[in-house]
Amino acid sequence: QVNMSNINNPSSGFIKGTITSGGTGRTVYCMANVNVDNSGKNFMFCVGQNPGENSKLYNLLLISK
Repeated sequence: QVNMSNINNPSSGFIKGTITSGGTGRTVYCMANVNVDNSGKNFMFCVGQNPGENSKLYNLLLISK
């Protein structure tokens, strides 16, 4: 489960949330941009720790079609 909470904090485009699996939650930090370079596409880039094993990190890149 992903839960985004602090949107546009500490500045515009940044998002802090929590990713939870098996009852364990870890913080995830994302950056988002709407209509990148007037392309009509949106993107979100996130980094965080694996909820099951906090020594394993991940990156997630989402781009709209």
